[in-house]
Amino acid sequence: MNYATAGPTGTIIVTTDLGGAYIKRSSDQQWQIIGAASGMYSTHVISAAFHPDNPDILFLATDGGIYRSTDGGRHFSLIIGGDQRVFHYIAISPSDPDIVYASVTPAYDSVFDENGSLVPVIMRSNDGGLTFNVVSRPQDSSNIPANTEIVGTKIIIHPQNPDLVAVLSTSTRFIDIPQPAIYLTRDGGFSWQAIGNESEPTDFVFHPVAPHYAFLAYKNSSFGTAGIKFSTNVVTNVWHEVFDSTMFPTGKNPHLLLWPQQDNADPTQLRVFNIYTSWYHDLPRQAAWRIQHASQTPDFDSGWLVEELGNVEQWAGTAENWQLGWSKIHSILNPGSASRANTLGFNLSDSNELYWVTNQFVFSVTDNADNTLTVENLTTHGNEQAGWQSTGIDNITPFILEINKADSQVIYAGMNDLGCLVSRDGGGHWKLCIHDTDKWPGIDGHSYGGVVTALASDPAHPERVWMFASGDQGEPVSPYYSTDYGQSWNQAALSGIAPTAEVYGLSIDPTSPVNNRRLYVTIDGKVFRSINHGNTWRMVFDCNSGCRTTAIDPQTGKILAGGENGLFVSNKGDIGTWQVVLTKGDIGGFNSGSVFERGEWGGVSAISFDANHANKVLVAVFQDDTSQGVYSCIISDLNNLGQACQMILANIAYVRDVAVDPQNSDIMYASSSSAYTSGGFRQSSGGILRTIDGGMSWHQVNQGLEWPMVIPIAIQPDSSKVLIGSPGGGFYWRDFTDAIADTDRDGIPDATDNCPLTSNPDQRDSNNDGYGNLCDADLDNNGFVSFADLALFKSAFGSSNADADFDGSGFVSFDDLAIFKSLFGKVPGQ
Repeated sequence: MNYATAGPTGTIIVTTDLGGAYIKRSSDQQWQIIGAASGMYSTHVISAAFHPDNPDILFLATDGGIYRSTDGGRHFSLIIGGDQRVFHYIAISPSDPDIVYASVTPAYDSVFDENGSLVPVIMRSNDGGLTFNVVSRPQDSSNIPANTEIVGTKIIIHPQNPDLVAVLSTSTRFIDIPQPAIYLTRDGGFSWQAIGNESEPTDFVFHPVAPHYAFLAYKNSSFGTAGIKFSTNVVTNVWHEVFDSTMFPTGKNPHLLLWPQQDNADPTQLRVFNIYTSWYHDLPRQAAWRIQHASQTPDFDSGWLVEELGNVEQWAGTAENWQLGWSKIHSILNPGSASRANTLGFNLSDSNELYWVTNQFVFSVTDNADNTLTVENLTTHGNEQAGWQSTGIDNITPFILEINKADSQVIYAGMNDLGCLVSRDGGGHWKLCIHDTDKWPGIDGHSYGGVVTALASDPAHPERVWMFASGDQGEPVSPYYSTDYGQSWNQAALSGIAPTAEVYGLSIDPTSPVNNRRLYVTIDGKVFRSINHGNTWRMVFDCNSGCRTTAIDPQTGKILAGGENGLFVSNKGDIGTWQVVLTKGDIGGFNSGSVFERGEWGGVSAISFDANHANKVLVAVFQDDTSQGVYSCIISDLNNLGQACQMILANIAYVRDVAVDPQNSDIMYASSSSAYTSGGFRQSSGGILRTIDGGMSWHQVNQGLEWPMVIPIAIQPDSSKVLIGSPGGGFYWRDFTDAIADTDRDGIPDATDNCPLTSNPDQRDSNNDGYGNLCDADLDNNGFVSFADLALFKSAFGSSNADADFDGSGFVSFDDLAIFKSLFGKVPGQ
């Protein structure tokens, strides 16, 4: 998560690094995702800002530009494009909402442009965010060195003077700023001065009620201390010491953020948070305080009172017994992903509530009347015993989704960062498969659950599951086996394998003995097999280091493997028994970087056998462009594989997975996603596609998906539900069994289609009689197309008569005459 804030009516926006943004209105039970369907096309949204008086107006600052909504976040328009620029922060003046400031860098990971030059970092709008203009670079001011690296991680506008603005410049997730600082402008951004006299500032605020009071927080990494300063006139740059970390046990290297308190009786009151990244190392420790001056008129360094508001154990439990779900406490409490300065966001409708984001969670923090703090997890519901439920704000990258064949209520998911999840109630509640990661031989505990790129459960025993997991991408990978739904694991052996191997495509031979399973997987592009239940693994096919997935025919036991080097088959899976089905040239395979990543890899991404027909298989081929798609192959005669495959879905980019309905082989699904591990939406991303006629025609079924990006597909054995995983969006399901028929396949169900037998997606009905023009030649509305209607049509021929213009061309022509002939003698609607 990057940032969270709420508008004047309490609507909350959370920005993320994978799923775009999420919104929750007071009437909503679940978070709603903001993405392409809402007109916002950046998966990496860094910050947000609400109009202080008009709840319908809000902004999103993204790596693709600035977006603006005028209907409360339901639809967005791009105001200023990215053009290789990243917008980090956006702020609206409280006293003049027509004035909006934004900070920008030329790239997500650099303050320099392609020529090595520092570029303007502050932009300003004077028309309510409709247009933005470059104001200046602080480096252009005489007292700021020209080579100073600046990122505006936070913009603070004076509550009463829109031209008095402070910019906090600190490191971000991807940019390391060697000289953090606070810069102040008095003229709307044209000239600047450095203020605060601290080399490591962490936050800055104007007091909202007494804005001539300003506070800044700072730290000293060399000594592991932190403090707060106060000024009655920031322009003079005179500061008084308010608080330092020796006054309370803050632990090592505290990092302080500020929450001003709107209290007219005492404008010196301020709440302070410590968001240091490693709270869990030295629990218990204080996390929040209230400070105020005894005289309420501070102009000196002494006389400040400090009150403890809470500590980490009170908020989130201990490292051994946390109560939040999804992840261990050290991941839960890490600061937000964008920058530490954005970890806290304010609620414009309630000055006693703020929002606290971490790597994976969003919390509301309420300052109660009894001077206690209430912290509420806004990301999950449930408990460790029953399992956890998402509130709709997921921001995850799902790699694998598998419904167990013996018990369809058991579902396993392999994830990036979150490792392995398991549900035993059909997806209603989830538990972590990976526990106590600090103790795992192959998973480094700092990686918050690990990365699982290969996973399979036993088709006869749902409690048995195998997986390959690492602490993080590029870290050592190990195979694991569980007999209790992933609640405990045994590590297997991998002899002669590089510790940082890339592992994908784990499959189990369902024809193998139940207690001595054969398994296949690809490791660094080579196919490996275990013939002893996953205890040891040996290479059986080199594949010229270009295979990434495997699949096994449940009826014949044939093994397929594929990747950038093509598609291959073996009857036995032994060394020397593999044959080519599709060549590297057939699929346009290549590998220039990271497997499965857009622009760096192309090849066979998934293989799915048809459970109803032996030797029949679907093959997904991933490419950046639309040169590939989905193949249907018949692998029966290994001596005649030249014509085994034909493309049944063409001209589709980013194909990730395929699946065949277990009850009806004519029904198939294919997924497409431009994003894989780190977001990134492209217009050619297809989402989820479905065919009900054996692949002759395909239709997108993305209704309900804000982002048309889907990676894994899983189908319940009784075909009742189709489950998918969407990067950034999380897991979704849809029931197609009760779907109303769409005979003409125009996307409109027959029950509501005004031409159920004729495709007319626009549903044009010029006379509003309930029948679409394409199937309604009953011009006299007597319920039957007769010679009387022909006479009316003749009189309208050559005109722009809307009722006789059946095809909607704007002109009654011979094309309409052909339609009339086809409808003659029929009732309307046929």
